[in-house]
Amino acid sequence: MNVFKKIYGEEIPLILAPMAGVSSLPFRVVTRAFGCRLAFVEMLCVRSLASRNKKTLDIIRTNPEDAPLGIQILASEEKYIAEGLDVIKGNEYEIIDFNAACPTRKVVSNGKGAALLKDPAKMNRLLKATVRAVKTPVTVKIRIGWDNTLDVKDIARYAEDAGVSAIFVHERTRTQGYAGAVDYDAIRQVKEDRKSVV
Repeated sequence: MNVFKKIYGEEIPLILAPMAGVSSLPFRVVTRAFGCRLAFVEMLCVRSLASRNKKTLDIIRTNPEDAPLGIQILASEEKYIAEGLDVIKGNEYEIIDFNAACPTRKVVSNGKGAALLKDPAKMNRLLKATVRAVKTPVTVKIRIGWDNTLDVKDIARYAEDAGVSAIFVHERTRTQGYAGAVDYDAIRQVKEDRKSVV
C-alpha cells in the first residue's frame, strides 16, 4: 500500500518538493490553494537545527494553513540527528524526509546529500538513527547513483533495511546533476525490487 495512503487515507497526487530558496511558507500556502495536498519545508541540516540557528528556525516556521507538512533533513554525523530532530518535535510535521540526493558541491563536500550514495552503509546508519529519533514516518530521497558504476537497487536496499517508510528516487546520477537524460527504468527496477517499501 502506498505510504501516503496509509498516512492520509487517500492517494496524494501532488507533492511540493523541498526546494532550497523556494519552498518558503508563503510559497507553500499559495501552492496549496492550487491543489497541493502535501508540502515540504526547505532542506535543512540537522546540525543547524541542533544549534538552533536563527535562519534555520525561520525556515521551519509554519501556520495552520500549511498542513499536512513534511521536513527534509541533511546529515553526515549521527550525533546531531536526535538533538536536531528534538528541536522540531513541537511542530506538526507528518513526514521526515532524509536527503541522500542533493548534488551540489557545497553539500557533497561535507559528506551529505548525494555523497552518501558512495557509502550506502553510512547512509543506512544515519537513516536508522533518524528512524529511532522520531515516531513520524521517515522517507529518503536518493539518486540512481553517484555515477553509473553503482546499482541503485543496492542503494535502495540499504535504505529499506534502515526502516524507512518510502523511497523517493531522482532519475539522474549525481554526476549528471540536473541535466542529461533521465533513467525511468532505474526507478522501475527499484520499485520492482522493493519487498515492503512502496
